[in-house]
Amino acid sequence: MNFAAVVISDQQDFIEIIARGRARGADAVILGCTEIGLLIGPEHTQLSLFDSAKLHAKAAADFADGKPPAGAVFS
Repeated sequence: MNFAAVVISDQQDFIEIIARGRARGADAVILGCTEIGLLIGPEHTQLSLFDSAKLHAKAAADFADGKPPAGAVFS
């Protein structure tokens, strides 16, 4: 990947990987590397997307706001 811009061939590779996952029964995609959200968005697939960068940012904001982490159990 080129950090300065979206590389179309990389984007197409991810779109094809997602399509293969969908064909195998996937109903969602975790964009587990924080940069993948720069390549792939809702306009590229009908599957639900979980962008780790956005999820981390929301968790940090919630933490700063004093909200407990979603789904976390602490003793």
